[in-house]
Amino acid sequence: MDKMEVTMKGKTLIALLVVVLVLGSLMLACQPAAAPAPAPAPAPAPAPAAPTVEATNVKFGTHEHAGDYGPMFGDAFKELVGEMSGGKITTQVFPLGTLGDCAEVIELTQSGELQLTASCASWQSGFIKENNIFSLDYMLPSNQDALLWILRESDTAKKLEGLFRDNGFQYMGGSHIGWLWRTADKPMYTLEDWKDFKMRVMASPILIADYKALGANVTPLPFGEVYTGLQTGLIEGQENPLSTAIHMKFYEVQQYITQYYHRPFLYTHIANPDWWDSLNAETQRVIMLAFQKADEYAMGVYEQRNIDGLTELPQLRPDIVLYKMTPEELVPFKEAAKKAWDVYLDPDVGGPRAQEILDSLQKDIAIAESKFGK
Repeated sequence: MDKMEVTMKGKTLIALLVVVLVLGSLMLACQPAAAPAPAPAPAPAPAPAAPTVEATNVKFGTHEHAGDYGPMFGDAFKELVGEMSGGKITTQVFPLGTLGDCAEVIELTQSGELQLTASCASWQSGFIKENNIFSLDYMLPSNQDALLWILRESDTAKKLEGLFRDNGFQYMGGSHIGWLWRTADKPMYTLEDWKDFKMRVMASPILIADYKALGANVTPLPFGEVYTGLQTGLIEGQENPLSTAIHMKFYEVQQYITQYYHRPFLYTHIANPDWWDSLNAETQRVIMLAFQKADEYAMGVYEQRNIDGLTELPQLRPDIVLYKMTPEELVPFKEAAKKAWDVYLDPDVGGPRAQEILDSLQKDIAIAESKFGK
């Protein structure tokens, strides 16, 4: 092999090496890049703490005696809210006589010395004038579902909540314990019978107007003094649900008990607003739920009491006279009642928003009766 041939073979080998190196580089360049290592997963956010009930003691006031609606309501609430809160919410119940009369119990709720009160709507009208509307005769529907919807869910109820706030109360809804019966010591079936009749009422301007419209001689008197007033002749009659007439033994001094279908005995429940606002949402929820359940329980007891009273009263007093007015007999009473409706619109009686509340209530009554019946 000559020198030229050796040189040519060397050059060929070098060229082949260069090609191999280039091809290898190209192959490496075409390989996919290695994926970067995954970033560590972020730590999970802590779950929000479940809302809890706060510990609080509730002072529950009422204007009635032990065994009546208010204390019964309060005792049921005490048990229910204690169970539902795991013992964190405790309750003291103060019936009539322990802290004062009806007006004083309402004042104590307004000032914060009491937190909750089961109080009748008529007594509250001295603090919230617009609330007098619930004392007008022949205004509200007789259907219970319609009535409770008006007190708890209607536009009127929302307006009342604002009015109560403006006057230092938290509105907690409403209920009733039955339609009122009027008791007397003689038959009272015509308007003539009511002329100068000495009728006991609460100290409410509308209730006074209701009975003045019938021609009665009106005597405001605290509830605790009614029996003695009937017994001594200071008053000749009073109105209450049938169960109350039995519980208070009014039948011992009143022989005639008459149903005029004029008005249910209403409660519009209240709380102290500063106390209510100080509670967290879960505590408010538990209190309101227990409050509503206790209310339903007490209403149910009274409904049965009123039914039982129709058979119980003749056993307690055989000469008792129970009478239900006919639609025809009620016509003149309904006409006379409208005089008190005009009194309500006086701002000194029904407050500055009396017309607004009256219009709202009449609208809501129509809606409620279409939903639930009359």
